[in-house]
Amino acid sequence: MKKKILTFMLLLVIAGVVMIAGHEIGRHMHKAEQNTETTEASVDYSLYYTYEDVEKVVSYLADTKAESEALSRLIDPLKKSEVIDVAFVKSVAQTIQVKASIYEEALNGKKDSDYVTKAEFEDFYERIVASATVKGLLRKDVLVLAISEEDKTSFFDGQDTYNAEFEIDESYEGNVLDVYMKNGKIFKINRLGDTQITLQNVWVESVTDGKCTFLYGNLEKTYHARTEEGIPDGAVTVATSLDADRQTEAGYETAGYVANLVFDYAGICKIERPQKVLRGKVISTGDTDIQVENIGGLTLADHYKMYNVYEDAVDEESLSLLLGYSYVDMYLQDGKVGAVVINQELKSEDIRVIISNDNYSSYEMEMVQFTATSAFTVAYPDETEKTYEAGETVTITPEDYAPDDTLTVTPDTHSGRIRLLSVTRECGNPEYDGTMELDVQDGYIYVINELSLERYLANVVANAMPSDYPDAAMQAMAICARGTAYAKLKDESYAEYHAHLDDSSLCQVYNNVAETDASIRAVKDTYGLVPTYRGTLIVPMTFNTSFGTTCTNAEIWGGDAYSYLESNVENLDKDKIDLSDEADFEAFLTDSDAYTIIDKDSPYYRWDITFTQEEMTDAIETVLENRKSLMAEAILVEDETGEFVSAEVPELGTVTEIEVTERTVSGVVSKLVIHGSEHTISISGQSNIRAILNPVNQEIVRQDDSTVTGWTSLPSPYYYVEKTDAGFVVHGGGFGHGAGMSIYGAGVLGRQGKSYKYILRHYFSYVDFTSIYTMDDGEETADSE
Repeated sequence: MKKKILTFMLLLVIAGVVMIAGHEIGRHMHKAEQNTETTEASVDYSLYYTYEDVEKVVSYLADTKAESEALSRLIDPLKKSEVIDVAFVKSVAQTIQVKASIYEEALNGKKDSDYVTKAEFEDFYERIVASATVKGLLRKDVLVLAISEEDKTSFFDGQDTYNAEFEIDESYEGNVLDVYMKNGKIFKINRLGDTQITLQNVWVESVTDGKCTFLYGNLEKTYHARTEEGIPDGAVTVATSLDADRQTEAGYETAGYVANLVFDYAGICKIERPQKVLRGKVISTGDTDIQVENIGGLTLADHYKMYNVYEDAVDEESLSLLLGYSYVDMYLQDGKVGAVVINQELKSEDIRVIISNDNYSSYEMEMVQFTATSAFTVAYPDETEKTYEAGETVTITPEDYAPDDTLTVTPDTHSGRIRLLSVTRECGNPEYDGTMELDVQDGYIYVINELSLERYLANVVANAMPSDYPDAAMQAMAICARGTAYAKLKDESYAEYHAHLDDSSLCQVYNNVAETDASIRAVKDTYGLVPTYRGTLIVPMTFNTSFGTTCTNAEIWGGDAYSYLESNVENLDKDKIDLSDEADFEAFLTDSDAYTIIDKDSPYYRWDITFTQEEMTDAIETVLENRKSLMAEAILVEDETGEFVSAEVPELGTVTEIEVTERTVSGVVSKLVIHGSEHTISISGQSNIRAILNPVNQEIVRQDDSTVTGWTSLPSPYYYVEKTDAGFVVHGGGFGHGAGMSIYGAGVLGRQGKSYKYILRHYFSYVDFTSIYTMDDGEETADSE
């Protein structure tokens, strides 16, 4: 009986296998018939996609991981080279749950075993995209304006940057492409695009020999142009009123014009000129509009552009700069300003900076060697001139010239810069805008750089503040730096050198590092602005890091305190505190968490310096004589009666104790008494208080455990000295004098979203902001809030 059952079951299995085989044989015979029919009809098999061809594009139809896995299973790894059929397309549609009508309309009644042509599959795919069934999947035409030089998988279309899963062929630049993308990333280029895309407000430099050269943003490109439009032969006519074209000025020659460029599949197909060009003086700027003298308010278009075509055409971003020109040209489109063109030199004071040697110890140079980034001309004392090529080196020694001789070096182009090869800075050999004057005096050469104030400030800001600081902090720094420089323009402290200031920390560090895009932008965004108090320029001093308070100028340098400088806790509330008591100061230095100090995360917020008794004795003795010679009345000696009197500095002997005997309300050490085994002295004065405990051979350990060495003075005057069994530990906080604006704090406030006005008014109470260019005209424009 069992044998019969087993035999019966075996027969059933065999029958099933035969049926399946028959089905497969039938399916393949049908395909063979289809292939035969196709062959007989002479159909080109290049019209069909294989499974391998469509595998990737099909994967983008998945919204979920489950759908992705299901779509992957539809393709047999062993059959990737086979042509796709209707059954496969239906399975794809069912997996991603699209309506049956989508594939039925695309496949036009075909049987499951029929092959699907490329055109049919593309129609099916496009219907899915159009149905918006798959999130983030779309088809669009895009303009490839510029392919990234660093990453060939991305390109810019004039407004946005697109990324692709493959490198974009350079031949596509300047053309419109039809692409598929998923979640913003291009995964397939279908063909050249059918639509036209307009790039608005472009500075067209030339249209010749079927090529258009133009500037857009920072891009300068030359692309094929199928247009007869060229640079006009005559002048461009500008109007000075919105009312009628009758109010026009005489035409002026131009090396280009603003236009809209229309792109299609083969480059530029059309150049559209603006409706009207207005000329006028901009008297104020807003976020979305400008006020023009005798014209009124004009609204800026959404994607307006600014071009400075004075000498070299460049893109500008800062509207504030428009205030520095006697006129600009405004290209109108649909009643709005589409582009502003500047074609004159920016109004700016000139400033003269005397250049220091490598270590900033002297202005005297025994030899000066220089070149330039462009051709340059040297004017010699005998009234002769010689022009040199870019990169050509010139060496000047004082022996070759008479006392009071002067040589002047001038680049031949506005953008050319003089490179001083005989001076080394952190950036290497520094480069200078403007002109260079070499004055021969007393067997030395004195180098003076003359340049516009605004260009000078771009470098000063870069040297004062890291380039990754927020824009508002950089703008605040630019306003402070401009205020300091403008004050120097008005005094004569460097008149003996025929200069206004020097390039060291005695004034403002200039050209130790190169300017950055951020520093240039900050200066432009604050064009001409300085901080004023009741109409008078303030002294906008800055320092690196607060120890937890800010102080008045009187606490550091004596004299009367400025009304705009206050002793406050360095927090948003600007709390008042009295740290003149030693115990209160030490408690605050040890734990100030309750106050939420703005600068608390700076490495310099807290620091320690450890000395042995011998090291401290040596440190003080090394500088004592020098400090006494500089400030005799600030270093006094204790006499037999216990009084401190002015006297020759005696031998201290071994230092046994250091005590702070006077401290200001903000915590500044104002008097220090140093006890030695032989004598006792008292120290006062800001520079003495920091320099007398000379840490040049010690490590300064910051709060993040990082260390710095080689300093010849303490980081700040906010400290106390602890006596230990081994010697002394100086516990302190902050970096700099503490009066004015904390650079680190400005960065923190900027990251909190505060504006430059908020930042500056936090550190300088009740200040306004005034343009130095209207101050000169007696037209102060104080900006109060």
